[in-house]
Amino acid sequence: MSNLSELNEIFKKTIINVLFTNGPLPLTQILGVVKGQQPHLCDNDVICDHEGMYKGIPEWQHQVRQALMDLRLRGQVKQDGAKWKLAR
Repeated sequence: MSNLSELNEIFKKTIINVLFTNGPLPLTQILGVVKGQQPHLCDNDVICDHEGMYKGIPEWQHQVRQALMDLRLRGQVKQDGAKWKLAR
């Protein structure tokens, strides 16, 4: 993967597909399905070095969360309690 922007786009497309196919899901299940569909992008040995709540988790999980936030800001997904769903 050449940059985080490309990774973000791949994760956003994957998340949209996951929610379209499966309906509303909690973050833990989204992470599991994304890892199942994009295992080459989900290396648990690359640890996030950001300060705060993401420090110490795999970087790919941080990037999936970032993709969810981007989709939420664009009005494409929303959180309903503990589950994420398509906004349409």
